This record gives sequence, C-alpha cells and structure tokens, in this order.
Amino acid sequence: MNHTFQTITLKCPGCGANLAITPEMDTFACGYCGIQQMVQRSGGTVNLKLIGEAIARVQLGTDRTAAELAIRRLREDLAGAETERERLNLAIAGGETITGYLVIAFIALLVATITCLYYRTWIGACIAAAFAMFVTFRTKRNIKACERMIAYRNRTVDARNEDLRRQLARHLEVVSN
Repeated sequence: MNHTFQTITLKCPGCGANLAITPEMDTFACGYCGIQQMVQRSGGTVNLKLIGEAIARVQLGTDRTAAELAIRRLREDLAGAETERERLNLAIAGGETITGYLVIAFIALLVATITCLYYRTWIGACIAAAFAMFVTFRTKRNIKACERMIAYRNRTVDARNEDLRRQLARHLEVVSN
C-alpha cells in the first residue's frame, strides 16, 4: 500500500468541518473557517494543533527573553540614574554650604561697614560695603544655581528614575509569569 496517497479525515477544531489530511501536509488552513493548523504525527497518530497556540508559546518565550535582557539594561540605567541623583545631591549640598559661607561673609562685611562708619573711616566703610554688595550678588547667584539643580533633579532625574522603575516592574512581571 502506498502511503503518499493515503488521506485521513479529521474534524476542524475551530468549526467542526471534515478535513482531508494527506501525508505531505504539515500546515494548512481550514477551507471553511480559515483557522491555520499544524499536523502533528507521533506514534502512528495524527493530531491537529492550532498554529496560533504554537506561535503564542514562541511569542511568550521571545517576550520572556526580551524582558530578561531589558531587566538587565534597566537595572544598569537605574544605577546610573541613581549615581547622577547622588552627584546632584552632593553638588546641591556643596552649593548650600557655599551659600552659608557667603551669608557669614556678608554678615562680617556688614559688621565691618558699621564699625568703619562708627569710627568715621569712610574709605573702609565704602570698601566693606562694596564687598558686602558683591557677596550679596554672589549669594543670590549661588542660591539660584542651587534652585536650578534642585528643579532639574526633581523634574528630570526623579521622573526618569520613576519611568525606569515602572519599566523594570513591567518586565519583572513578564518574567515571573
């Protein structure tokens, strides 16, 4: 008996129509409902398997692998973002320290100006007042720089960190399922 011409009749799992399966067929689409199917032969039995299920399993494996790679990258990105945040925090703290020193210098110059005025040393009072004005402007610029760094950290770095954490959680969920 020649096996190349034997056909097997099976029912479509989608619509129940009779399907004629030949030995050469590995995949086909039902002529009635259009569902793509795969022919599985094992131990003398023939089964139909929906291709969509097989593709879904392959897609799940691909998604899992992609998520695992993304998790690694996101953890590195998050570590870099945290390093940037710490660098900004140190710069802000340094700026605040400098502002404190400038305020102390301003107070000292103000005392010097008052002292010079009290002893009627006009040139000393003018010089001390000029330095006090310079320190005032410098303090104002320093405070503005600190405010800009804080705003940048809060707006950009923290938002980026939060976005990376959301992405990481989403990928961890894919891997855990």
